[in-house]
Amino acid sequence: MIKRYEVPQLEHIFSENSKYKRWSILEKEILYSLARRFSISDKEISKLELEWPEIPSYEVVAEEMKTQHDFVAFLRLLERKLGRNPASKYIHYGITSSDIIDSSNSLALREANKLLIKEIESLQDTLYKLANEYRDFIQVGRTHGRHAEPTSFGYRFAITYQELESALESLYISRRYLEVISIKGSTGTYAHIGPEVQEELSSRFGLYTISGSTQALPRNRYSSYIYSLSHIGSIINSLALTLRTFMREEINEIEILKPKDSVGSSSMPHKLNPVELENITGLTKWLDSLSSLAKDNNFLWEERDISHSSNERMSLMDAPILAFNIVTRMHKFLKKIKANSEGISKNLQLTNGLISSQSILLKLIESSSISTREEAHTLLSSLSKEVKDGNFPSLWEAIQSSPIKKLLSNKDWEDCFNLERHLRELPKIYSQIFGKKIQTKSFSKQLLNKYEVENIIYFLAQRLNWYYSQNNISEEEQTPILVISLIEGSSMFAGKIISQLSFPFVFCSLYHSMSSYVKGFKESEGTQTFEEFIYRELNKRKDFQRIRKLIEKHPRILILEGVVESKSTLTNLYDSLSKIEGIQEIKTVSLFKKVLNGSHDSDSFTDYYKKSLFSKDFRGKQEGLIQREINWNDRELVKQINSKQVTNWVGEIIKVNKDEWIVGSGMDLHGQHRGVEGVWVI
Repeated sequence: MIKRYEVPQLEHIFSENSKYKRWSILEKEILYSLARRFSISDKEISKLELEWPEIPSYEVVAEEMKTQHDFVAFLRLLERKLGRNPASKYIHYGITSSDIIDSSNSLALREANKLLIKEIESLQDTLYKLANEYRDFIQVGRTHGRHAEPTSFGYRFAITYQELESALESLYISRRYLEVISIKGSTGTYAHIGPEVQEELSSRFGLYTISGSTQALPRNRYSSYIYSLSHIGSIINSLALTLRTFMREEINEIEILKPKDSVGSSSMPHKLNPVELENITGLTKWLDSLSSLAKDNNFLWEERDISHSSNERMSLMDAPILAFNIVTRMHKFLKKIKANSEGISKNLQLTNGLISSQSILLKLIESSSISTREEAHTLLSSLSKEVKDGNFPSLWEAIQSSPIKKLLSNKDWEDCFNLERHLRELPKIYSQIFGKKIQTKSFSKQLLNKYEVENIIYFLAQRLNWYYSQNNISEEEQTPILVISLIEGSSMFAGKIISQLSFPFVFCSLYHSMSSYVKGFKESEGTQTFEEFIYRELNKRKDFQRIRKLIEKHPRILILEGVVESKSTLTNLYDSLSKIEGIQEIKTVSLFKKVLNGSHDSDSFTDYYKKSLFSKDFRGKQEGLIQREINWNDRELVKQINSKQVTNWVGEIIKVNKDEWIVGSGMDLHGQHRGVEGVWVI
């Protein structure tokens, strides 16, 4: 990107040094994933971790002068710097440069998208503020560039907010197909490296996966993403064009705070030009051209060619930077504008009341003295022409001198010319546009929005689909998994995830509440333990009896739980289920896990690389190498695992101070907030 439009925080992500750091990390993690296959010991891995080198960009440039291939230059430097480490010979085993480059792009674009979305949300906050500040500020509306009917000056900001919200949803969906790990080998068939490596890296990096592709990631994923950015730019540019119109002297409906030393024109000292808005329009055209370019990259020869590579080196970096510029420049401009009440009032009177013609037309149609709509329209057209020709100073005066004055009461005529009536439905419209924002005013901050939660569910579904996929088994031979939803806390979660599961399953639900068991146990008599009491109570229930019967045909169980609050809820359920004869496996997928005081189990910590990916001294974390599959029917294995670890997959870990946490909106029977509409702190 040229200096004028550089964004420092994005330039850092897209720098050559950061790119080679990502390449290096990916090569290292793939090597670690192959450790079991090639019997590489933990000692060798630890040694490799300590010796893993930095690859400066200037060294790659120098080496590329010899190889004429930037990735081969990088790879040779990496091998050379690792020296005689016996494990280093397995670097780049069974993969190709596209695997690393496309996956590296995913990591970079994920970080860029986070920063961009944060800026879009800040812009939305300002749009929300302006929309409400000027909601009741009457302005003449224009259609086809001509005065039409009154509208609200603030309403256009509300509409832009709404359209940006829609565009954000599209951007989040495109991220599912963009931020992917793709490790498949030379023609995409996993011929030399199994798909389990891609799956392991997906969990470790928190990236989505792609099931099938050729050597290169399908380029339509990039074109869809850049189109999403272009769409955001076009929405903002639409507002920019409108605001530029309002700044024209003959319209003069907005004022801007002019910086003290700013200059509008080199030749005309009086001028103050809408430079920021014109700049947005120009950048939008640039971004649109990248969207068209990305679409042309969709067409590659057979399994691979590099006709896309040359322009992607710039376009994949330039597109989010351009979008960032468009968003931040509009935000900066909106912070220094205000409505010019004098100019707006003057323009409302410019047509001498003709903007009330439709209100009068509709009132006349309601009159019993008017037989057809055409009759009323003709009468008003004639009067409007009289006003335009200067025969009357206003439409009001023309009506006073016309026979139609008698057709309506004085109150009706006053209502027709009451401009405020055009805004009476806005409060209801605003409540729909800003409904979610209004709901969240009682929270101090947002941890995850609803789109992020839905993407987490999509990510979890991918992991489950991989785990439960069965090789070399026909569809007829596959035994469906018994999926159990715990009604108390996971009904919404279950509703969203089961539609994304691609393996055969049988679905049922179970009400399982620890609080009700505790109460019943306290009231019970006898010498039974709490676990024995729960097992007895469960066996009385029809839903549990149904589950017992289903287990005869479906011995593998997957439990869906929205929020894991404590190990007791699940461990007691596991204990009861494991007593049923024939059970082979019990696993759990949880959307959230409650964490107090920021503590967590390292095995379930999904934020492995996000914070340290670009840090200068990054060396990774040894505990991140541990990938456990927990079978809760294996009692010996359970004893070896930290007792706090109660889920196999955890979508996100929410760290909050003390015990203040909230998931979504709405309350369950115990007064706890549940749902998948976002995560907020009270």
